[in-house]
Amino acid sequence: MNILFICGCLEPGKDGVGDYTRTLGGALVLKGASVSFLSINDGFVNSDYNKNTENELRISSSLLWDERVALAKKFVSEINPDFISLQFVPYSFNRKGVLKSEIYYFKEIMKGYKVHIMFHELWVGAHTTANFKARVYNLLQRTSIKKLITTIKPRLINTSCAVFQFMLKKINVNSSRLPIFSNIRLNKEQETWVFYEFLKKYSINTSGNFKSACWVFSLFGGIHNEFDYSSLFSLIKSNAKKHNKKVIIISIGKIGNGLELWNKMKMDFEDSFTFISTGPQDSSLISTFLSNTDFGITAYPDIAVGKSGSIAAFLEHKVPVIVSRRDIVLKGFTISKEDMDGLILYPGEFDNYINSSSRKPLVSSYMNVEEVADKFLQEIKNM
Repeated sequence: MNILFICGCLEPGKDGVGDYTRTLGGALVLKGASVSFLSINDGFVNSDYNKNTENELRISSSLLWDERVALAKKFVSEINPDFISLQFVPYSFNRKGVLKSEIYYFKEIMKGYKVHIMFHELWVGAHTTANFKARVYNLLQRTSIKKLITTIKPRLINTSCAVFQFMLKKINVNSSRLPIFSNIRLNKEQETWVFYEFLKKYSINTSGNFKSACWVFSLFGGIHNEFDYSSLFSLIKSNAKKHNKKVIIISIGKIGNGLELWNKMKMDFEDSFTFISTGPQDSSLISTFLSNTDFGITAYPDIAVGKSGSIAAFLEHKVPVIVSRRDIVLKGFTISKEDMDGLILYPGEFDNYINSSSRKPLVSSYMNVEEVADKFLQEIKNM
């Protein structure tokens, strides 16, 4: 099986979809597939293009599209793939996320080949409280995505979560779910002492019965400003008092635009919790932090948990995740517990779980990259 992946950017550690594509491609190679990569709007390429290996071409976003298409077509012809997989995010290919001429450039590049699309993102402004500007972009992006589908005629369409399937169905497009896996693999050789040494920098005593005396809650990655932490933290605070636990709140990795909100969390709850921000770390150390977390916290709304790589990272490490946002509503769509992993808890479920006298193990349906690669191969073989 000869597979060519196309995405916007392939700079390692700088683009989530690019990292996803590389990781999935690596798993497919281990299963016997031949895999190549093409980034066609890469802002990290300083020359016109970068071709360090035979199976990877990165084309600069500074080139005119006609030049990009010529380079891409030559590369595709050399690879001669059995099929092309477009890893799609609107803003990966167009600054405003509205594809126009780009649609026909894709058609030109993919002409004569079987095509698969993985929709990592769709259109903005689908929720009922969207403002006027978001509703305008909703129409423009939705129209351009439908045009893309009808123009390049993919044999198979995947997306990551139930709400995206619902949105695609609204424009008469059928899709199947291909779960998001974690880009942070479980480091089986990690040592807990590394985590403890990090905590000691914040004057936290990790000797003796630390694990039974403390709860570690972690957020991973950027923090959405819409995250209403107050009621959740109050719930954690009351339960910590009931169970005689100290609480540590850790922000793992880059906080991004949520730094102001993070500082407000600390200010509001610094008398009750210890707050730690790790900043950017390598993946093995991130895995160590995740493995020593009791509960993850996500600032994602519940309908979008299936598209989150940070949530997938918690699930990879078998860490239950609390989702407290239910503020995004799409007309006609209702999220069900069957649409979410068994390790994902609403605040009330978290409360019941930690106070249950007969606590049952939480059952996860999470699929790691090897399992996702198997599912992907099976689906494309049936194209």
